[in-house]
This record gives sequence, structure tokens and C-alpha cells, in this order.
Amino acid sequence: MTRAAKSSGTNGATPGAIGPVGGKVLVLLVAASLVVMFLSSLFYRMENPSRIVAPREQPRQAMGGGGPAAMSEADMEAVRGLMQRLAENPDDPEAQLELARRFLAMNAWDRAASFAQSAVNLMPTNPEALNLYGVALFRMERYAESAAILEQLVAVAPGNVMALFNLGVIYKHYLDNPLEGEERLRRALAIEPKDERVRAMIEAELARAPEHLQ
Repeated sequence: MTRAAKSSGTNGATPGAIGPVGGKVLVLLVAASLVVMFLSSLFYRMENPSRIVAPREQPRQAMGGGGPAAMSEADMEAVRGLMQRLAENPDDPEAQLELARRFLAMNAWDRAASFAQSAVNLMPTNPEALNLYGVALFRMERYAESAAILEQLVAVAPGNVMALFNLGVIYKHYLDNPLEGEERLRRALAIEPKDERVRAMIEAELARAPEHLQ
């Protein structure tokens, strides 16, 4: 799994609020700084982001393997385009969601969490936005917050097997609550996932001792 956007005006503006023009300038500046950051760090190629959390001694397996590789110019152009969309419309939920996906794929957990949180604020019942936010928070080691978001996801989508599995792992190994963890894992198994690999993963986790007992 596998755990969240930071001028005083006159003419009736609320003190401390960023006006429409200031907001666009700020987003453009952020976009420019991201471009510089990417160019100076060899870039990362997008992979399918890990949506599974894992016990502490298995992080590489949960990450889906493979190290970072070069990001293509097309990927860079896509990020620039998304940031431009936000400059024109900061409340564009699809742009927020896509940026969260891309930053999660690059292991940029804090940026993924920030854009995912914005997407959740705009679409509070969107399962993917909740999932991205929960996984990004987990990766930032904000385990209790991650669990709270994933519980929201399960409330919206009770049949989400992977959300229940992730909750089981977090409760069992990170929040010292094995009873809650096993309850979520058993709920996931009761859904009878069709993918045998998923079923085997849940069964293996149910058989595994909590972290503090190993």
C-alpha cells in the first residue's frame, strides 16, 4: 500500500486570502519549480503506483519492485499541462487526481498526498481519490490518518477488497490493533475475491503474527 496547498488585499478582500490572479501566479511558480526539480534529478518514469501497503520488512515487495528510471518528455509535458490547468482553474478535480496519480508513481509521497487531498475535498466520495490519499499518507508514515481515510473509502465502497486488506495491514502492524486488523482482513476474504493471488495474500496475512510478536 499500501499514507495531503499551502496576500492581504484591499477592495474588500479577506486578509490572508489569495486572490484569483495571485492564485494563478502561485500555481505557475509551483509548476516552474517542479520542472526545475525534475530536470535536476534525472527524472522519474511513471510506473503503475503501488496501491498496497505492507508490513515493515516487506516494503520493496509492496512497492511493486523496480527502481526509478528516466521520465520521458511526454510525461514532463503532461505534468506541465496539468499544472497549467490548475493555474486556470484551481478547482479542477480531474487535474488534481491525475497529478496525485503521477506523483504517487514517482514516490513523491508529500506531493501526491497534497493533490489527492485537494481531489478528496472536491470529490469526497470518489474512491480513487480516497485510495490515493490513503496510500500516500501511509507512505509518509502517517498511519492513523491513512487508516481514517481508508475507512472513508470502505464506507463509500464496502466491496473494495484492497482497501480492506490495506486497513488490515495498517491496524495489525502499524497501529498495534491486531483484532481490528484481522476483522478487516476477514471482511476482505468474505467478499471472495476472484483473483487467487489476492485471496492467497489475504490468507497469508491472516496467518502472519502481528509485528510486535515476531
